[in-house]
This record gives sequence, C-alpha cells and structure tokens, in this order.
Amino acid sequence: MVACHPFGNLKRHKQKNHFKETVFMNLIITRLKYTLAITVIFILAMGGLAPAASTPLRTGILPFQINAPQDLSYLKNGIVDMLTSRLTWEGKVTVSSAPAKDQVNEQTAKDIGSQLGLDYVVFGSLTVLGNSISIDAKVIDITGEKPVRTFFIQSASMDEVIPKIDLLATDINQTVFGRSVIADKIPPASEPKQTIDESRAHPDKLAQGGFEDGTKQPSDLGSESAFSRRIEGVTFWKSPNYSYLINGLAVGDVNNDGRMETVVVTPHTVFIYTVEKNRMAEIQKIEMGRFIYIIGVDVADINGNGYPEIFATALNAQKNAVTSFVLEYDGQKYRTISEKLPWFFRVVRFSRSDSILLGQRGIVEDPFSGKIFQMAWKGAEYNEEKSILISEKLNLLGLTLGDIQNNGQNLPVAYDRQDYIHIFDASGKMISKGGDRLGGGTLFYHIPKENPGVDNWAYLPIRILISDINSDGKREVIVARNQELAGRLLEQFRQYTKGKMTALSWDGIGLVSIWETREISGAIRDFSIADFDNDGKEELVCAVVMKEGAIAFTDPKSAVIAYELGEIKSR
Repeated sequence: MVACHPFGNLKRHKQKNHFKETVFMNLIITRLKYTLAITVIFILAMGGLAPAASTPLRTGILPFQINAPQDLSYLKNGIVDMLTSRLTWEGKVTVSSAPAKDQVNEQTAKDIGSQLGLDYVVFGSLTVLGNSISIDAKVIDITGEKPVRTFFIQSASMDEVIPKIDLLATDINQTVFGRSVIADKIPPASEPKQTIDESRAHPDKLAQGGFEDGTKQPSDLGSESAFSRRIEGVTFWKSPNYSYLINGLAVGDVNNDGRMETVVVTPHTVFIYTVEKNRMAEIQKIEMGRFIYIIGVDVADINGNGYPEIFATALNAQKNAVTSFVLEYDGQKYRTISEKLPWFFRVVRFSRSDSILLGQRGIVEDPFSGKIFQMAWKGAEYNEEKSILISEKLNLLGLTLGDIQNNGQNLPVAYDRQDYIHIFDASGKMISKGGDRLGGGTLFYHIPKENPGVDNWAYLPIRILISDINSDGKREVIVARNQELAGRLLEQFRQYTKGKMTALSWDGIGLVSIWETREISGAIRDFSIADFDNDGKEELVCAVVMKEGAIAFTDPKSAVIAYELGEIKSR
C-alpha cells in the first residue's frame, strides 16, 4: 500500500483552482478587449468627425462670392460673421475668417487651409435670381481623408436670409462636427390677405401716438395713399409711399416765402416738398448725379442772407470719402454754393431763431474720429470757428447739443459706434452712458480693408435731437429705436424690420424713457421737429424706410409720417 502525502490532495486542489482562475481571467480580458474594440470602432464610426476634446478643430471661413445685379457686398461679411458665431464650439471647434481671392474653388480653398494650418475650410456663394436667393456652401477637410461636403439652401426673400443661414449652420454642425443644435424655426408663409382700404381701417392698424403696451403688433404702413387722423388723442399723418430710398429729411423755409418746406434726400437726388391740405406736394427736384451718395441733410441760414442753406452730407461713389455740398435758393432757382467739401454736417437748433452748424472732417481711416467744430461762413466758404468736442470715437451724424439737465448748459449728446448714448460735460468728459442700443441705421462708410478680398465698413449713426417734446418746460432727448433682424449680433450686417420714436429725460443719474410711439413696420431713417405743415404747431416728422431695394428687381419704398407734438403727454 502506497502511503499518500497528507498535503498532496490539497496541492492538487490548489493547482486545479489556479487553472480555473487563469482561464476565467483570460476570458474576462478577452471580453474586455472585444468590448473596447467595439467601443473604439463605434466612436470612430459615429464621432469620427467630432472634434477631439484636447485639440479643437481649426476651421476657416472664406468670404462668400456674391452673384447679384445689385451691390450686396454687405452680405459677404454678414455671412462670415454669422457662420463664425454659429459654428464656434467652445473647446471643440474654433472658427475664424480667412482672406481669399475673388474666385475660390476647392483646390484654392484647400491651399489656403494648408497655409493657415486649418483642419476645415468653409466657402461658398450667394446668388440672386429674380426674387429668389440661393446660398451654396462647401466644407473641405484639409487632410483629404473625408469627402467634400456640399450644402445648399434657398430663400424666397431677403427677410428669410438670416434664418436660412441659421439652418445652414445647423446642417454643417450636425453633418461635419457631430453637434446637435436647435435652430430657430422659420415661421410658415402667411395666408394671402384680402386687400383692405387702410383709409377706413381700425386705428390699431396704424402708427399712433401714446405708449407701447408690449401687446400690439407693429403697425403696417403699407397704405399707398396719404391720410391724416386723430388716434388715441394724437393727430397722426402719413404721406403716400414713395418708390425711392429716403436717406435724410429736414424742414425749413428754404425759399424764404414764409412757409416751411420739407427737404428729402435720396442717394442721388434732393426733393423739396410743401404740405398743403394734408398733401405733400413736390415743388423742386434736384438731380445731383451718380458720382455722389447723399447720406444726410440739414437746413439753416448760416451765411445770414435770409435764405436758409441746404447742407447735404454726401460720400463719393465708392463710399470711402466725404464730398458734401451746399444748396441755396437765389430767388429763382436752387444753386450749389459750395461743393466737394470734406465735412460731415449737422445743424443744431436751440430755438426757432437760434441755430448753429457743426462740422467734422471725414477721416479716410475711420469716420468715428476727428474733432467736431462749430462752423461759420467766412470768405465765401465754411470754415472751423471753434472746437466743440474732441471726438471720443464719435461721428457727427449722431451728435447734438442741448440743455438736457435743464441747468442752462448745452452739453454734447451722441451715439458711439455701437449706438449707445453718451453725455459729455462742458470740458468734454463723459458723464453718462446709456445701457440700451438706440438709433440704428444701415448707411455705411467704407474703410480700408484689413484683409484682402474682405470688405470693411463702419455703419453711421442716425440723428439725435433735444427738444421739449411734451411742453413741460424740460428738454428731452429724442431718438429712434429701430429693431434689427439679427439682434445686432453681426458686426457687418444690419437689417431693420420695425421701429419707433422715444423721448428720454434726465433724472439726475441718466436718461429714462418718458414717451414712445407704437412700433411701425420699417425703420426710421431720419426725423425733425418743426411746423412742417404750416399750421402753427410743431410736429415730430419722420422718414420711414419700409424696403431698401437692396435685392435685384425690387424697388425701395419709403414714406414720411408725423405726430402732432402739442398733443403728446409724457408718462
């Protein structure tokens, strides 16, 4: 009989268990490797285009080619700005604009991307065909590992362009970068409306005096005819619609006949109207030619001969230099008494008999720079008389003087380039800055390009006035408040869809709103306070632009509206 080792069975048992554990562990490791491999494959398949967390994808956007009969160059930078904003993904995708030649194809885009060390390049075009606008875009992977992605979207009108670009950006985000973005919905096309004679329409459809209650829709000024009526205690008047673009408006007795005339300027023409029996009648039309672009107008008798001059601020055809001119009635006709002037002009009226002319020399590099002077007629020309304000990055078109603190001091009040209101003391030191963007216009000045092939411009401010609008013995700041379609998020693109007038009063700390009109469809381009209809009472007269006519085969549409000031009550 063979004797067994007392621990032999225990040893064999341990070996057997160790073998089972080894097999089990190998099985787990194999399963983990398999799971990890499947996970990696899944990530590569589903998120291969998504940016790595540690190294953001560098994406460049080239200027879009604009194919249109009319000048839509302002959209070139607008599209780039909007795509830059929508495609940027913090920590994952960085986006920047990139310079480019006029013509870009896939190869040139890839070359630019390689030179700049980019991962992706976006380029494309905007094409206008009749009333239809199409936007084509391509996204190129610089490594060439992924195919070129093509995107296309179409808009039926200019009003839909921004929402459509939003959808385009959403599509690129989802398809290229694996990012889910909820785009703003485009409202469905409205049902055709029955034509209604607005001369018999309910007052709620018309722009009116009173206060904005936050529940009313913008009033439609689409009525082609003129009308005048009393609405909510305030007399409201509207001219017929005009098929031209109003860029400026001023009121004065320019022919010295004892009656007020309304001067309206379009890009190339000066119109002079008189209002009789609620009808705006044209009495003079002065064509100034295609080589200038008029952006503003003021009226005052600065040379003291009894005939108020018409000061027209104008740019050259390229909109990169100021070339203003002055008209005056000589008893028989209106003639140019000074031209090719390098000055932005604004008239400040302290009272009906006390007005001064301000001037700011146009600086090629930046229209928001340069001293502001009071001007005087000397030696058959207009010259600087005294300095009013050393420009704190301001443009004269959005500046005025007045006793807004009601203490006898006329202080400068002006917009900055972002349309915030600044108030300065007599020494030129800023004492207040508003918290809301007011004003808002689309007139611009071309400044030198920062990048080849990319246009660069500065939007110019609109008028600001100081007047006792509600006859309470205190002077208020009178401004327009236009609403921009993109919320002013795009630096180089503006489109205003509605607006209203508002009066601001100094409360010891800053400016507060005390009165405003109801919103109207369209943008307020310019305004004046004067007895434009010669009834012995002053009105707030506004030029309203409903359509700028920037799209091919579309006409601009503008009108003049007025509110009777003596009937306005503050809050």
